[in-house]
Amino acid sequence: MFKAINGWTKAKMLKVIKARRYNAAAVIGEFCAYTTPNGNRCAVGLFIPKGHGGSSICGGVYDLFRAHPELKEVMPLGVSALTKLQKVHDHCSVHINGVEDRNAKEAMIEWVQKNVG
Repeated sequence: MFKAINGWTKAKMLKVIKARRYNAAAVIGEFCAYTTPNGNRCAVGLFIPKGHGGSSICGGVYDLFRAHPELKEVMPLGVSALTKLQKVHDHCSVHINGVEDRNAKEAMIEWVQKNVG
C-alpha cells in the first residue's frame, strides 16, 4: 500500500484521473507520452502541472525526476508508486490487432483504489 504525499489524497487523485478526457492510453506512434499533441496525458502526465517542461520528456519516471527534480514536490506519490501506476497505463497501450486491450482510465482508477491508502 502506498501513501499519497504533497497534500494529495486518494480521493483527490481519483478526481484527477476521472476528469481525464480520454479513456485510451497516451501514445505517440508506438510510444507512451506524458502529454500527446491532442492533450491526452498518461498516468504520470496527469499530475505534471500544465505548461511545465516535464510533460515533453521522453522516458520513465526516474528520467522525468532527473531532468525536473522540482516535480517530486508536486506529485501525489513517490517514484516507486508512480512507476507502478505508469506501468498500468502503459500496459493499456499494447495493441492487439489494432485495438487497445484495456481502458487506461479504468485501469488507473482500479490501481489507485487498491494500492493507495
